[in-house]
Amino acid sequence: MVNADAGDFQQSLRNLWHALCSAEASRGVDLPQLVEQWTATKRESLVGQSSEADFDELCDAGCRPFSLALALAAIEASRTAATGWRKVFGSARHRQQIIRALCKAADALEEVQEKFIDISLEKCKATLDDDLRKSLSADPNLISAERCVPEWPKSLPALPATTIRSLRAFAELFGSVDKLSEETHTHSPASLSKYLISAYVAQATAEFHDREVSAPIGSALDAGPYDETAHRMWRFRNYEQLETTFFFAADILVGIGVVTSQKT
Repeated sequence: MVNADAGDFQQSLRNLWHALCSAEASRGVDLPQLVEQWTATKRESLVGQSSEADFDELCDAGCRPFSLALALAAIEASRTAATGWRKVFGSARHRQQIIRALCKAADALEEVQEKFIDISLEKCKATLDDDLRKSLSADPNLISAERCVPEWPKSLPALPATTIRSLRAFAELFGSVDKLSEETHTHSPASLSKYLISAYVAQATAEFHDREVSAPIGSALDAGPYDETAHRMWRFRNYEQLETTFFFAADILVGIGVVTSQKT
């Protein structure tokens, strides 16, 4: 997106916005009014946390209210996502423990399955005449496990192969959490939302405004004190890495702010 013409991109967003407004208007819904009301509600939610002044200062500096409200909503959503993330996947250490346990169980079942196949092949060979059995001993590939292994006893649980695949799939799922974090440099949902508002403000105002940005972030995350110094330190450590993957996110917010603030 960074290589696309900004005017063409905004025109595409404008066309989409107009189409949405027309569709909602046919149902008796004033979409621009709804956007304005939602934005006002989001700003008012900051009043009790003494962050509404920072919101207004950012808007005075060049941010569009709706885009800024969207960025704040993303931060609040990241807090919920982070809670779910921790509950489902646990800490990195705990995830590695789960992965090792799943792989160990899969290896054990795989050993059982291989022994079952070997025994079944031996029983299959025992039913053949001597000449054919000698031929098979010389070249085991002449007989296949698929042709000679009897069906897995129905009185036992699921086929080992099915369970093995499931265990390895879950191990891969838990491993993908860390892999995704490494590839995208996103170590938590909050990291992405912090980048989103920081990148948007920087693009909309040509400055990072760490003081004004830090207060709404702290309020939205509700995770204790988060001031200008804390946000600047976070930005120095994380911003450039996240920029390589999510550089387009601020472009989208800028475009949304421009087209939704214009009269339809």
